Amino acid sequence: MLGTLLEFSLLMMDGARRLGFHVSQRERNAILSMWRYCGHLSGVDPWLLSHLGSEGETRRIAELIRLVQPGPDEDSLALTRQLLKVPKQNARGAGPGALGVAVSRFHNGLARALNGPEIADNLGIPNDFWRYSEYPVRVVLTPLERLRRMIPGASRIVAHASNQIIRKDLERILGGKEAEFGATYR
Repeated sequence: MLGTLLEFSLLMMDGARRLGFHVSQRERNAILSMWRYCGHLSGVDPWLLSHLGSEGETRRIAELIRLVQPGPDEDSLALTRQLLKVPKQNARGAGPGALGVAVSRFHNGLARALNGPEIADNLGIPNDFWRYSEYPVRVVLTPLERLRRMIPGASRIVAHASNQIIRKDLERILGGKEAEFGATYR
């Protein structure tokens, strides 16, 4: 569980920065605090959580875990295989035509950027031409991020617009139905 918390915090922060987002020290501290709290709610030992007080300490522990943790188990690989299908299944348009394939491959490239090559290889995320997807994204996002930070109130506007886009897309994907989170047990 601790390793998962570290992945959700550090990998996503680092991946966002690689894609051109600016993540301030204050935001990084807030992200780490949020995931420490998630760890508390999930039952991670308080002694372990107490050692995640700074980004440096968190990175050190993440590296120690990476050195001793075995690769992904079959459940992790199965989950990854299913998640890699989602962008193609949900691309706009009729069926899985060229757009669905392109969206899926682009997503795979971004997944490699967010996870890094070692984790991506272990999870079976394709390592093809699309691994370069992060570079054009960075070229577009970096100047937009600079503008967002310079214009007063822009962060709030961008956050609101992004949330609206995500909500609308989820409504489209779900077709007006409630999301179901049922688990199957073996």
